[in-house]
Amino acid sequence: MKFSCTPLLFLAICTFWAWAARQAERRGEIAANEVRAVFAWLALLGGWGVATSYFAVTGIYRSAAFYDALPGLWVPLAPVTLSLALIFTWPALRRALWVIAQKSPPRGFLLVHSLRIAAIGGLYKVRLGLLPASFVYPIGIPDFLFGTASLYLAFAWGKAGYERRILIGWNLLGMAVLAAAPLLMQLGLPGPLYVLRSQPDARTLFEFPMVLAPTLVVTVLFFMNGWQAFALWRAGVQTSAQSQSTAGTKA
Repeated sequence: MKFSCTPLLFLAICTFWAWAARQAERRGEIAANEVRAVFAWLALLGGWGVATSYFAVTGIYRSAAFYDALPGLWVPLAPVTLSLALIFTWPALRRALWVIAQKSPPRGFLLVHSLRIAAIGGLYKVRLGLLPASFVYPIGIPDFLFGTASLYLAFAWGKAGYERRILIGWNLLGMAVLAAAPLLMQLGLPGPLYVLRSQPDARTLFEFPMVLAPTLVVTVLFFMNGWQAFALWRAGVQTSAQSQSTAGTKA
């Protein structure tokens, strides 16, 4: 079995959300049942991690039927689909994640995204001939740079505070860095769209434990970028509306 730090990265992400939920509870921003909802969400994501690992180990991810289903376009999005489904149907989770995204110290989110520096491991594996350059270079290099910038911002820029619009832009950039990943993955898999045929191809991304990166860790980070950007944008809209209402009342 090849070594991969992806299980540790997922553990770090879960630790951050658990810590952020507990801190929000201590500040009186969310209730105990909402904290439990966050823990349940993390447990379900962990369950998906176990499932995708099982599919890789047992060979399901190597079957012809699997490749014919264009998996690169939808399997990596499973954590996002699961998270959004729970958010839309579970008010306690929706409010908890909303409050955490809006009110938790931005430095915490920056530090979590600094974990994307780990993409350098993928770049090294390309040099060893273990991962496809056609996928890792266009995704891994920008992701590594984004992680490095996140680490810098967490410590250097944090001293002066964070502007909402800059944080929104930063999160959107984090999403843009990863946006092409599903398509590039699919282009390197056997099937109707098999274009990037150089070996090793994208099938190596569905081997355990590497499979946890594209089908869990990277996608959860993508979700975090999108969720915080949306939450901060909505907070800005609400603040602006309240300011206009107050000004109108005074007038």
